[in-house]
Amino acid sequence: MDFLSIFVLLLSLIGNIFSKVLKVKRLSNEITYSRIAANVELKFQVQTDDDAYLGVEISFKASKVNEVSSSTLFKINFDDQGKPSLPPKYLDDNYKDRVTSVFQDTRLTVTIENLKSTDFDTEYICIVENEFDRWVKPSNQTILKAAVPPKINVNFFFQENSKTQTRPINEPTEFGCKVEGNTVPTPNMKWIKIDDAGKEVVPSKITALSKEVYLSFKPLKLEDRAAYRCIAENVGGSDQQEFNLEVGYINLKAPSPDSETIELNIGDSIRKICPIIGVPIIKNIEWLIFNQTTRNYTIKNSNQMFLYKIKDESDFRTYTCSGSNDYGARTYNLTVKNAGASTSKPVVTQKQVNGSGTINYGASVFLVSLLHFLLVLLL
Repeated sequence: MDFLSIFVLLLSLIGNIFSKVLKVKRLSNEITYSRIAANVELKFQVQTDDDAYLGVEISFKASKVNEVSSSTLFKINFDDQGKPSLPPKYLDDNYKDRVTSVFQDTRLTVTIENLKSTDFDTEYICIVENEFDRWVKPSNQTILKAAVPPKINVNFFFQENSKTQTRPINEPTEFGCKVEGNTVPTPNMKWIKIDDAGKEVVPSKITALSKEVYLSFKPLKLEDRAAYRCIAENVGGSDQQEFNLEVGYINLKAPSPDSETIELNIGDSIRKICPIIGVPIIKNIEWLIFNQTTRNYTIKNSNQMFLYKIKDESDFRTYTCSGSNDYGARTYNLTVKNAGASTSKPVVTQKQVNGSGTINYGASVFLVSLLHFLLVLLL
C-alpha cells in the first residue's frame, strides 16, 4: 500500500472519529405564543450518535420571518472533554441581559425574559455543528408569535341583552359562550357554576368546541338556578362573563294544598298569605268571591296577605286566590266556616209527663197559649 492510500485511510478513520452524527429536535411547539413583558422558554434536544460533544458548537440565532438575514444570540462551545463553555457567549445587544441558556442531559433550554414587540414574528434557530457536520433543518427552529388574548362575544353570550336569563322549568335549554375570531392561540374555555353560598363548581353538562363552549340542561331543574361564569384564557390573557340563571315556574308554596278549610267566628278576621309563588314574581295576586273581586281587603307589600273581617253569616264562604306569570296561572281556595254553628245544641222534641207517658211538646205549647187567652177574656 502506497503512502497516499495510507493517508486517505487515516483521514477516513479520523473522520469517523470526529464526524459524529448530529441531530437537533425541537421540544417546543413549532409556533410558540407569548405576550409582551412575559418570559418564554424555548427548548431543543441536541444529540450526537454517542452523546459525546467533543468539538461541537451550538449557535442560537434569531431571524425575522420571511427575512434572510439573522443574528446570533449566543454560542456554546464544547471543549476537548466534551464539556460546554461557561458562560455562553452572548452576542446580540438587543437581547442583552434578557437571554439565558441551560444545557443539561442533551437538552438546551433558552429563556427570553421581558419580551419586546420586536421579539415576535421571529424564527429562533438552534444550529449544532462540528468540523464535519452541520444540522440545519426545520425541526431545529420555532417561531415566536404574539398571542391575541381571548375576547368573549358579548352579543352572543348575553341573550336578550340581560345578565339575568330566565328559562322555563322542565324544558331543555342551552347557553353558549364563544370568543371572537382573531384569538390565538385557541383558548381554553370552561363554565363555572356559583351557588348561593359562593361555592364554585364545574357543571357536568358541558360541550366544548373550537373557541366555543356550551352549557346544557336537559331538562332545566329548580336546583340549576345559580350564577354561571364562562372563562376563556390563553397565554395572551383571559376574559370572563357571568350571568344569573333563573328558573321560570309558577306553583303553590309547599306544603300548601290547592284548597284549605278554616273555622272562625263572627268578628274574627281572615289573615292568609296567598301561597302562589313563581319566577318571575307573581305581581297580580287577587282574592275573589264567586269570581267577583272582594271588597275591603288589603294586600301587604309582596307577601300577598289577605285581611278581611267576618261581619255576618254571608262572610262564611269560599275565597279564591289567583295569580299568574309568564309560565302559567294557579288558584288557591280558602273556605271559611262558622265555628259557632259547629257546636251542637240539644233539641227537645218530646217531653215526659209524670213519668207515665209523653205528650207532644208543640201541643203542650198550644194548650198553654189557649188557656192564657181564655183567662184574658174572663178578666
